[in-house]
Amino acid sequence: MQQRYLIAAAAAVSLFSVGSLQQGAAAAVSPAPSISFQPGNPVQDGSTVTVRTSDFPADSELDVFQCNGAAAPNVVCSTAAPLTLVSNQAGAASGTTTLSRKFDGTDDQGEPVAIDCAVSQECVLVAVTVDQDDEFSAVTKLSFSTDQR
Repeated sequence: MQQRYLIAAAAAVSLFSVGSLQQGAAAAVSPAPSISFQPGNPVQDGSTVTVRTSDFPADSELDVFQCNGAAAPNVVCSTAAPLTLVSNQAGAASGTTTLSRKFDGTDDQGEPVAIDCAVSQECVLVAVTVDQDDEFSAVTKLSFSTDQR
């Protein structure tokens, strides 16, 4: 089941990277879903951050993944268990997760890929609805500090 949402996350990243992210059928009448995190960029490897989402459908289960920021078909999302959130009646949710400068994922061929966000990869956080007929998603950029102390 997680593979379906990794694919949805990859699609969201692809749309984000070309600047044309649209969310579900309700996008014309509702604000677009969003995702943010605190403390913000740049983050240290291994930092715990608070992730906040807004404008998702009420009472929706969301999975939050860390992905590279490449365009399809080169999108790779972490194979680690996602942060799972449930939006409230206003469509907002929050939770904490740990961000990793390096992560393992799989490419569109199912091959393992190692990603290093600080070397040559632009990385993102992606929130994707799990339990909706229409998939809603939001993406935000991640940048890692070069000062790893």
